[in-house]
Amino acid sequence: MNTSGTASTPLATLLEASREKSRIIKERDETHLYLTGERNKDYWTQQIKEILIRLALLQQAARAITAQRP
Repeated sequence: MNTSGTASTPLATLLEASREKSRIIKERDETHLYLTGERNKDYWTQQIKEILIRLALLQQAARAITAQRP
């Protein structure tokens, strides 16, 4: 039985939300750079946090898929 379509819906939503947050962080940094001539000091910290969130979500998905294998 293939339940991956149902099970991946919440994961896909969380991953998309994290990508959107990264996009917003990048836009804010570009605006800050344009207005001040300097990079936002927290830019990379915020981006790395989002990447780590996505990594954890993907690891959970991989474990769930592996656990479903016969």
